[in-house]
Amino acid sequence: MKSICECIELYTNCNCTSLIVGDMNCARIVWTDSSKYTGDCQGAFYNCVTNLGFIQYVDSPTREENILDIILCKDALLVSSVRVV
Repeated sequence: MKSICECIELYTNCNCTSLIVGDMNCARIVWTDSSKYTGDCQGAFYNCVTNLGFIQYVDSPTREENILDIILCKDALLVSSVRVV
């Protein structure tokens, strides 16, 4: 996770729009409540992306009760809607 965070920090230092999508399997992160994430590895990822100004656009569970898939972006105008199907 440290390598992923370092890569995200490196690539978001440019003056460009960044979009991160994928299946992170970070089930313990509660994206809607910053006080509820747990775990060193998942906490490091959460802190990295939120400190860089990313917003998580997936707000519905993607696997059972967990939000495992991510769409993270710093530009609020780039992502207009997300639908979990």
